[in-house]
Amino acid sequence: MESWLLNAIISGIIGSLLFVVLIRPYIRWAHKHGRIGKDMHKPSHPPVAESGGLVFLLSAVVIELSLYYLGELASNQLYTVLLITVLAGIIGIIDDELVLSPRGKVLGGLVLGAPFILFNTYGPHLFIPLIGSARFTILYPIALPVAMTVFANAANMSDTHNGVLHISSIFIYLAAITSGCILWLHGGAVTAIVLGLPFLLLHLAALRYNMFPAKVFNGDVGSITAGALVGLVAILGKVELAVILAMMPWIINGYGNIASLRGFKGRHQLRKRPVIVEGWEIRRSSERGVPITLVRLLTSDYSLTEPEIVAAYIILSALAASISLIVALFTYTL
Repeated sequence: MESWLLNAIISGIIGSLLFVVLIRPYIRWAHKHGRIGKDMHKPSHPPVAESGGLVFLLSAVVIELSLYYLGELASNQLYTVLLITVLAGIIGIIDDELVLSPRGKVLGGLVLGAPFILFNTYGPHLFIPLIGSARFTILYPIALPVAMTVFANAANMSDTHNGVLHISSIFIYLAAITSGCILWLHGGAVTAIVLGLPFLLLHLAALRYNMFPAKVFNGDVGSITAGALVGLVAILGKVELAVILAMMPWIINGYGNIASLRGFKGRHQLRKRPVIVEGWEIRRSSERGVPITLVRLLTSDYSLTEPEIVAAYIILSALAASISLIVALFTYTL
């Protein structure tokens, strides 16, 4: 086994074990201190521990430090990933505690692109299908802040039901890692694999506690951090197109939300819910002025239960990841 692959697995195991060790005490602490929210997609609205993403954030930081001390990240790469991860966590914590305005979320997301430029850890080129590597010296650094705010906020808007964020992230990382393998086999770097594999293992560990019926919610701190980590893997690993295609369910959900509301609005600003919950059934709302989310599209013809919605997300995420890999074959094999 390649040493870098072994180090990536070790880092992922360390971060995942840390998550498992800390999340149960955190859940007990959250219930004891009233850090709970109601699960509105279930009839009895059971109380669920909030902001479990704090443990996810800490575990991600430990993974990054482990990769550095095992020699898989250079100093400037470590500074980049740490700063972006911590900044994403801070934005999420502020949003959980104070409720950021949509403009604040967008501006915060734009800041996430700065470390790439500050520590010069980006490559100003893209791999394009049937063409190969194309250099965008001026455009690429300008696009970085926009790309990072898209990654962070798309993940944040998609964290709507038990397990959805982690399931979709797992498929995105599978696409990123496989694309990274194709890139490596054709002379490219292994960064996408080294970063993506530990984060994939972390999402697998977190899914157990967020899957239906959820024991803990991710909170904005968890979802914004998760989106930022996806952006890190895409940009540092040079698998941008593969990741963007794999995260199509996030993009469809985010675009429908923004387009239908004619602007980016936070969930706390929404007066009308896109779906109606009746017992275990979830159906779309027929009111005017509600956001067109992916869940509303899924329930447009008939009502679904939450597990059925999660199953639909699995199918859509698997389909998007498959398309991503087909495109990757035409992208990295030239």
